Amino acid sequence: NMPDPFVLEEDGVFYIYRTTDRVGSNGVDCYSTVDFNTFTSYKNIYDFGSGWVKGGIFAVEVYKFDDLYYMYYSGNDIEGHRASSL
Repeated sequence: NMPDPFVLEEDGVFYIYRTTDRVGSNGVDCYSTVDFNTFTSYKNIYDFGSGWVKGGIFAVEVYKFDDLYYMYYSGNDIEGHRASSL
């Protein structure tokens, strides 16, 4: 199960980002692969638990701009409103 996957390719390596249920849908896992047969797993690369998101995050995307990486995501705030962030 891999909800809302996003794939970023960097120098022949594919990085697959997804939200995770292990921490109440407030975390992101990443997997890297060069062949889509073998994967390296990176668990909880970012924890949104201390931010404005209170009801879970979804639709994570990662982009590179000027040698920096930016993670975009959608989520629910403490009042249940949906919003997006960087």
